[in-house]
Amino acid sequence: MKQLILDFHRRFETFIVCLLLLLLMLTVLIATLEFFYLFWSLVGDRVREMDSVDLFRSGMHKVFAGFLVLLLGIELMETVRMYLTEHVIHVEIVFLVAMIAVGRHVIELDYAQGEAMTLFGVAALVLALSAGYFLLKRAGPPSHAETKGAEERAVISGQ
Repeated sequence: MKQLILDFHRRFETFIVCLLLLLLMLTVLIATLEFFYLFWSLVGDRVREMDSVDLFRSGMHKVFAGFLVLLLGIELMETVRMYLTEHVIHVEIVFLVAMIAVGRHVIELDYAQGEAMTLFGVAALVLALSAGYFLLKRAGPPSHAETKGAEERAVISGQ
């Protein structure tokens, strides 16, 4: 009975994770299509209208923020995929997702209107994530991506 319940739990968990991955893939696909549509339709029209650096900077902030949202979705997909294949949550990828999310927020911040404590809080968050990622990379074994890259280079070089 115990083994039956554990097997059901494993299959149920795999089903839910697969469903989440499919939904996330669909979300990233729709967001990418929307990003390209907005980029070509709005940016193409507004380029001719831009007559100041402030308008250009504002437009570029929106483009970069949209790009980082897509990158965040891709990193989340990688996190779910790795959980599905290895049943382990990689802390390094969680740090990367958090750093991308905070980076997106930093790009969107209005520094002229922002409160000082908010800016200090964001700065502290950036420093904490950077320090945590540094310590993780320094202390831990090579990441999955680094190991895979080394294996691919060895195959290519014939070793």
